[in-house]
Amino acid sequence: VISWTFLPLSISAAMAVFSTLRRGRPAWVLLWNLLTVRTFEAGLQDRWLNLVRRDTCFEIVVLVVYLGASIYDYFEEAGKCEYPHSVWAKVVLVAAIFIGLVHVAILHCMLSTCRAVVVLIDNFANSMVTSSDLSKAMRDWKLIQAILRKYTANVEWTFIIEIGGALALLPAFTVDMITENSSPWRQASLALPAVTIAAGTLHLCLVAASITGKCNRVPALVNALSFGPGTETFQHRIVEYIIHSDVGFSVANTKLSLEMVLKSSYTICVIVFGAWSTLFMQRGSQE
Repeated sequence: VISWTFLPLSISAAMAVFSTLRRGRPAWVLLWNLLTVRTFEAGLQDRWLNLVRRDTCFEIVVLVVYLGASIYDYFEEAGKCEYPHSVWAKVVLVAAIFIGLVHVAILHCMLSTCRAVVVLIDNFANSMVTSSDLSKAMRDWKLIQAILRKYTANVEWTFIIEIGGALALLPAFTVDMITENSSPWRQASLALPAVTIAAGTLHLCLVAASITGKCNRVPALVNALSFGPGTETFQHRIVEYIIHSDVGFSVANTKLSLEMVLKSSYTICVIVFGAWSTLFMQRGSQE
């Protein structure tokens, strides 16, 4: 028996790969090189690599939990079947493992590039505090703006597909809970793949939203600094330019903010837990 959560996971993985290939692998490679080389040129490789290592540890946990739940579900179902360990069951298991690897790989690529953008913005803010070269600051912000617009344009559809796939897991898992009357361990093995992929997607949304938050705080920082007498006019021009550049992590011409992510997550959690609690109460009354 195939879990309903397998359907949105497989569709979103296929669409994410198609979206990435549609943009073209050279574009992704060029973007990756641009971000990483710029990060290393600025002497920020240690900070970037530390952030990437933290994200990698989180991704490893997601992958291990996903694979463990998928393998447990395979052996749990094999024990109930008339023909255990059939070819079809092995194909489903291999497909589930491959789909999990695809999702984690996409999350890793997007998180690594998001972290590079975060480090570049932090470096710009630090350089504004330690340096009084406003002309260089203007050039650096134009470069960050161009990199960020290029990045969001390339990953926009992949990002939307990952979010859509994570949202589609919730009703699919609810259907699994309604149609599946089995042990709690079996239900947990059905829930964990959906929960881990959704958690990874939420982590990606929070990191992407932090880019917008950092960009929004840059004008206030520049405006609060003093660069010496006679620089007030140029300083005001830089502040106005940063404000009107309106950069951030944009999805469908909408800047992704931390408030948007938190409010959406809260609303989804309320709806999901309300539906699940109603379902469990109905099951308890029937029993």
